[in-house]
Amino acid sequence: MKSRRGLNGGVYLARKPHEISMMDVIEAIDGTDFFERCFLGIEGCGKIEPCPFHTFWSKERKKIQQWLSDTTFDNIEKAVSDAWFDLRLQFA
Repeated sequence: MKSRRGLNGGVYLARKPHEISMMDVIEAIDGTDFFERCFLGIEGCGKIEPCPFHTFWSKERKKIQQWLSDTTFDNIEKAVSDAWFDLRLQFA
């Protein structure tokens, strides 16, 4: 993303929506600590001394990372603007 100050300023995408993944945004804003540390926040958790969630979290975080890497702004725009809103408007 880029930004411009002043009248008519704001934030805008520096690349095309299909080139920006959700993982790109997460890495830029928060980094990757969430995907690298223990689910319970236990220092020293790892293969040698795993916490109760270590095995589960190791597998699931890889799936989440992959989904975030595969999901682009373009994917989200299509899902939210069409199917997502159509479904919710039926119940209004």
